[in-house]
Amino acid sequence: MLSALQINILKECYENRGKINRRIFLRLYKDKKTKTTPVKIITQSLERLIRRGYIIGYCVHKSDKCFISDIKITALGKHTYEDWWEKRQAKLPF
Repeated sequence: MLSALQINILKECYENRGKINRRIFLRLYKDKKTKTTPVKIITQSLERLIRRGYIIGYCVHKSDKCFISDIKITALGKHTYEDWWEKRQAKLPF
């Protein structure tokens, strides 16, 4: 089960078909007030998608941590997004 943010991440990756910067997802939280910071929410969603194999994360290595800078969709992520899109579309009776 994917959240709305995770679906949106897959959608952006699917439409761009290349490496995209993770900062574009901050615009989703531009006007919303949340208890935790939007960066933390986005980072958790990205890490979960990477763990499931839907996206690849490109990191910047610092002294003791890795920071995800760019992401790219995998074949599994493409199929998952396409399946979600098919379920969402209405079926026409013939």
